[in-house]
Amino acid sequence: MLSIVCKHWQISAEEFGRIFNVPEPDVEKILSGAGTLPHHTYERFSRVIRTAEDIYEEGGVAEALRQYQEDNGLNLVDVAAKLGMERDSVRRWVREEAVPKRNSLLKIAAMINQSPIEEEWSYEMEGFRRHSKILGISQSWLARQLGASTPTVNQWVNGKTVPRKEILEKFLPWMRRFNENAKTLSEGVLDVPTVKDSQ
Repeated sequence: MLSIVCKHWQISAEEFGRIFNVPEPDVEKILSGAGTLPHHTYERFSRVIRTAEDIYEEGGVAEALRQYQEDNGLNLVDVAAKLGMERDSVRRWVREEAVPKRNSLLKIAAMINQSPIEEEWSYEMEGFRRHSKILGISQSWLARQLGASTPTVNQWVNGKTVPRKEILEKFLPWMRRFNENAKTLSEGVLDVPTVKDSQ
């Protein structure tokens, strides 16, 4: 069933995992029939597919993207970044100068169906990636703080999967505090004068 859906929407197993936050090894099992989607993932998968089909049948890509921008206060650069696509491509879709391919259409539908708590998680994870580079913080350190395994945290940090809702609700307050404090520390590190500046 899922392999047929992937073929129809022209997405690879890797893309499927990224869109629906399923680790690639699990995707391979699911596509081969040796595994099944978790219930919450299946519900989101169904919503995304319905949205993609509605947009495709109604030719409403431009309207869907404009509405998403307006609802979330985003510009084309923001939307393109969320989709992992070139800004010019998104601009052409919004202006109805081009029509996205099926795999891009599925990504648009997934973006539109992302819940507010998942949006916030993505934002906080982006903050962690930015601050951890400056401060030299490892993913294994984050894993210890959250009480999760390093491979699992690696999946979260790299945007390959998103925790279940109950885990998001548990970890988000800590991630907010971390990023607030890390921002202050990062700014301090960046403001430290170099040896050349001190001479």
